[in-house]
Amino acid sequence: MEPSVALTIFSGAAISSGLMMALYFMLMRNENKWGDLAMGFLFLALVMRLSKSLFSYVFHGSSVMGISFGLLGSVLMGPLLFLYFTYTLTGEKKFQWQHLLHLIIPFIAFILAANEVFPAFGLYVWAGHFLMGYLIVVGYRFVFAKWSKEGISKWHNSLFYGVLGLWLIFSLQLYISSRTFYIWGIVLASLTIYILFFMALRTPMFRSKNRQVVTPKEVKDKIIHALEVERAFVQPGISIAQFSKMIDTPAYLVSNGVKSIYGKSFKDVINSFRIREITSKLSHMDFAHEKIENLAYDAGFNTSSAFYSAFKKETRMTPRAYQKQQQNKCS
Repeated sequence: MEPSVALTIFSGAAISSGLMMALYFMLMRNENKWGDLAMGFLFLALVMRLSKSLFSYVFHGSSVMGISFGLLGSVLMGPLLFLYFTYTLTGEKKFQWQHLLHLIIPFIAFILAANEVFPAFGLYVWAGHFLMGYLIVVGYRFVFAKWSKEGISKWHNSLFYGVLGLWLIFSLQLYISSRTFYIWGIVLASLTIYILFFMALRTPMFRSKNRQVVTPKEVKDKIIHALEVERAFVQPGISIAQFSKMIDTPAYLVSNGVKSIYGKSFKDVINSFRIREITSKLSHMDFAHEKIENLAYDAGFNTSSAFYSAFKKETRMTPRAYQKQQQNKCS
């Protein structure tokens, strides 16, 4: 079998896998509507960029439209990665119109490329810088941020480093003028998409909502004991991975167990226990002169902003207003 045929089969299967994931997220999965759409279009963008490289190799060059769609895929990867992390890690459920601003520049770049306003090479170099900028933002705001550690899953980390790897591969393709390296670049990019595809299939969060995971009673007992007796929630920045290790239970069982017991996500349950402890102290005269932020830190909150947001979500009041209300009841 000729190398070009083998490469076409190998990369073609990766492209097909990426398209399957794109269609699944855009048309079938409906757990986080806007996050799922962002993920679906992100897979589509990866496919567009890989397809451009494959067609350039097989046909020894691409048409203007082929180059333009490959560029569009490159420039869309960053904004879509950012939007996916935003909708799945911040609790944002409603569509925000300002998020469309992230997609304006990619389509302007596509129009410029399609009309050959600037050289294609220059646009692709710029696209690499554009994607790197978004990777820095996503890394800073989500992947390496202390406040978000409890929301970061293995899938989020894998996706981030997968896109980072693709950025490196496609960037090197631009600067290393070697046909051999170009071929290896296509192989490595295809392999990265394969890895993301199979990791997505193995990740519990990608299971259908209709497929119920039964949580054993002993696991529920462990969760209740750790939260209500051992007060694990006071550990600052505790993540579901850390909690799972603490009670020696797989994270997906902890996630389902917490949901079945308390009817909330792990993060919301942790915050709920913390707020419950703080409100009990705010209702007691012994803590009337205690600084509220100190109570928040004692209960496990890392920042005052996270505390105030969680408190208002739980009680629909500010901590100060709640304290005043309780003092008035006692007087």
